[in-house]
Amino acid sequence: MSTNHNRIRVADLETNDPNKILKTNQNGELEFSDANNLHAEGYNALDYTTEGKALDARQGKVLKEMIDNKTVNLASDTETQINTTVSEDSKVVSRSKLFNWWEWVKTQSQTISGMWNFNSKVTFAPSTTTMPSLIIPNGTMSLRPENGALERDQEGNLFHAISNFYRYKLLDTRDYGKFLITTWRSRGLGMASYYGAKTGNTSGFKSISVEALGSYNEGHFLFKTFDYYTINGTYYNPDYKAPKTIIFEVFMNGINCTFSGNQSVKIYDVTYDTKSTGSVRNYETPILVTSFMNGSVIRLPQRSYNNVGNIISENFTEYNLKSLGSTDYYPDMKITNAQFSLEYKVSVLFEDNLNQNYQNSTASISFYNYSSQFIDLNNFL
Repeated sequence: MSTNHNRIRVADLETNDPNKILKTNQNGELEFSDANNLHAEGYNALDYTTEGKALDARQGKVLKEMIDNKTVNLASDTETQINTTVSEDSKVVSRSKLFNWWEWVKTQSQTISGMWNFNSKVTFAPSTTTMPSLIIPNGTMSLRPENGALERDQEGNLFHAISNFYRYKLLDTRDYGKFLITTWRSRGLGMASYYGAKTGNTSGFKSISVEALGSYNEGHFLFKTFDYYTINGTYYNPDYKAPKTIIFEVFMNGINCTFSGNQSVKIYDVTYDTKSTGSVRNYETPILVTSFMNGSVIRLPQRSYNNVGNIISENFTEYNLKSLGSTDYYPDMKITNAQFSLEYKVSVLFEDNLNQNYQNSTASISFYNYSSQFIDLNNFL
């Protein structure tokens, strides 16, 4: 076929040899050529950003190796930015960089506007002189309580919800004037029991916390007790002599201190005879604590009651609180440093103290103290 012209007949296209393509020669004329004799243009398609360029085999192999040798997994999902004002830089973040970023975020002050649920415990840092551990701001109470919730109203009162129906206010020092504050109350039964046919006694003891008489060096207190006395007179044989007197007493003992040199002071006593079968009684004793020089002074009335609860005698007493071994007349110990205990004592007296005539009846006497407490009347807590 002649190629000396720019026109090619259709018949030539139909009868020519296979594996031929049309191309323009250097003169711009069309001619048939073998498909293997193509001239490749020298360019690197990996560097091009314009369309119309194709990868050859070498460049395709380079691209494949880049993908096979990648050190991070490429994201395949559609990118959705949380904040559209932040420009996308299309960078892949490594695990190390992500960890370092999170460690940095944890050291910064953050304001969380969403609702967070913690499935494990939350531990707060200890308070310091410049920063509290937890701040619950004043606000408007929720319309319905939510079990376990802590809320503050606009006046700063703190409330806690014990269920989805009930919410209660937590009391603070602003409320103390409305209530009597118990500084100490006995837990468990205080008991002293006597069984025998001779004059004798037995005691039961209870330790008192240091805060029992308040956290200040002065105060006005009320000591209240609830006692139960049992006297088993049915055991008395009429041919024998019953005890002539039964005494129930309550003492306050010094552990690291004395009361003007005395290791204990009586608060009150109750006298019964064997005609009684026992009784339930409650008693109140006012206690005044004042400061003097380097210590405290305790003043109280020591009262004696009969078997029907009447006061049969009263002796106003005053004691300087002193450290053990102190020979100074003046008090040298503060009430806030003193340690005390309560003693519940039952004593049984026979005319024949030692039962030398073997005529004493066996006595079974019990002193049950169900409650003892100190009440701060000035609310100096």
